[in-house]
Amino acid sequence: MLLTALLFFSHLLPHTVAKNDTAKQKYLINNIVIIGNKITKNTILMRELSFAVNDTLSKNELDQKIIKSRENLLNTSLFNFVQIDTLAIGKQKLDVYITVSERWYTLPLPILEVTDPNLTVWWQTKNLEHLNYGAYLVRYNFRGRKENVQIKFQLGFTQQFALLYNIPYLDRKQRHGMSFSFGYSHNHEINYATQNNKLLFYKNNSEFIRQELGGRVRYYYRAGIYNTHSVELRYNYGKIADTLTELQSDYYSNNASKTQFFTLSYLFKRDLRDSKYYPLKGYYLDGDITRFGLGVLNNEPVGINKIECAAKIFVPIYKRLYAAAGLKGKASDNPAKQYYFIQRGLGYTEYVRGYEYYVIDAQKYILARSNLKYEIVKPHKQKINFINNSRFDTFHYAFYGNLFFDAAYTEDKKYFATNTLSNKYIWGTGMGIDFVTYYDSVFRFEIAMNDLKEKGFFLHFTAPI
Repeated sequence: MLLTALLFFSHLLPHTVAKNDTAKQKYLINNIVIIGNKITKNTILMRELSFAVNDTLSKNELDQKIIKSRENLLNTSLFNFVQIDTLAIGKQKLDVYITVSERWYTLPLPILEVTDPNLTVWWQTKNLEHLNYGAYLVRYNFRGRKENVQIKFQLGFTQQFALLYNIPYLDRKQRHGMSFSFGYSHNHEINYATQNNKLLFYKNNSEFIRQELGGRVRYYYRAGIYNTHSVELRYNYGKIADTLTELQSDYYSNNASKTQFFTLSYLFKRDLRDSKYYPLKGYYLDGDITRFGLGVLNNEPVGINKIECAAKIFVPIYKRLYAAAGLKGKASDNPAKQYYFIQRGLGYTEYVRGYEYYVIDAQKYILARSNLKYEIVKPHKQKINFINNSRFDTFHYAFYGNLFFDAAYTEDKKYFATNTLSNKYIWGTGMGIDFVTYYDSVFRFEIAMNDLKEKGFFLHFTAPI
């Protein structure tokens, strides 16, 4: 009862302080109290704060740090809601109260996904055999330390079993972390080539035409809040049916039906977005350097080097109006030696909006995206009265209208002869509505037109940039 009263009166603090505050007056953070974390350890929350006990800050400085700290906590994906309040203790001391609403951390998550480049391509044929289905058994925030344990059982187009254990913090200062994963998969059908910028598939119900086995170890280093370094070592083993080598002599290198190789990569990320899942302000940078083939295995394919970089910026313009822009590029060497299943251009995870129906193989590309958004419905909280569980009985939602323009240029020196969209400039433009809700869910409904004068309606499940 006393704590409730303290938090109520704490809302009066900004008004009370503002009347007497001067630009030079400082306030000492006397204590930080965390409420609502039944599972999550206090140290995990404290790791995301941009202020600490005994810091001396002006009110403006503290207000800005509270905003960023709340964003950091929400970006952990551990909490549905976060509230940070202050309470005056004397004239120049403050206590900070952080109230969190934890998510449900143990989930059987169903798998239902298309194996075509995107949902739009799959919808053209509605081929049920091009679906993956199954389930993840996931324990997020394992031991209350933000660790993740996942077991994956998948059937359908790709039958797969996989394990993952992610430990973000190994040391007391929470700077070093590691993750481990292992997986095995096999297919009766795979895509083996691209022709006219569409994927070609081969199927054999009597045998598995591709089998893959792999594992990876990743090391993380996160000294501050916003910068992360990681180094990853992967091992891949693959085997395909002899019939497939006749259809695509370069699926693996040198017409081989088997391959095995190590991959070593380094990734740097700097993330100052207000939200990782639907940002409206801030910026994001990353750079990834990868080496395919380290030359330590017998008959390991010739090494290929790849570098990818991305930059994104999100700017509030006026009241409910926001702008965003992003630039991503990829470059790799030895294009003549890049076998089919390694090289990826546009149409997979990256694409020009309006070109969702196409795949553009490329050893190099540059992709630019831009968005102008209007907040139709501000973020709201909605209570669901018939659900008696604090992790699910309240959700947030918002709607945004947007106009967009994307453009890209690709360079393909290997598969361009049968794919007319390679080695040229392309663009797409359109408008859409985004629905954003809890558990980091985004639904985008877009109408787009490309420079081929083709129009279409598209559905996506991630933020536009």
